[in-house]
Amino acid sequence: INTTGMYQIDYSDSFSVAGVFGISKNSNQLTTSITSITASDQLCCVTTAQANYLAHCGTPINLNAGDIIRPHLDTTSTSGSLSASTRFTIARIR
Repeated sequence: INTTGMYQIDYSDSFSVAGVFGISKNSNQLTTSITSITASDQLCCVTTAQANYLAHCGTPINLNAGDIIRPHLDTTSTSGSLSASTRFTIARIR
């Protein structure tokens, strides 16, 4: 994040099996499942119901310049047939 402010962060994804994904802030646990990282680093977390099920995780949040926001997965999921629908966006709203 380059400018302090309020942001809307959205992440949509699907996997070849049921999977877990979310959004992390300033996490240094980059190879750890989103469900196992430090709770204060998790912005949101969602489980897909089944294979090739498109799910969404999003949140508005105040962020500071220098914060690092990442899409964060579990450690086993791979892209499903809806991978063309995968989206990760961050938009400053204030």
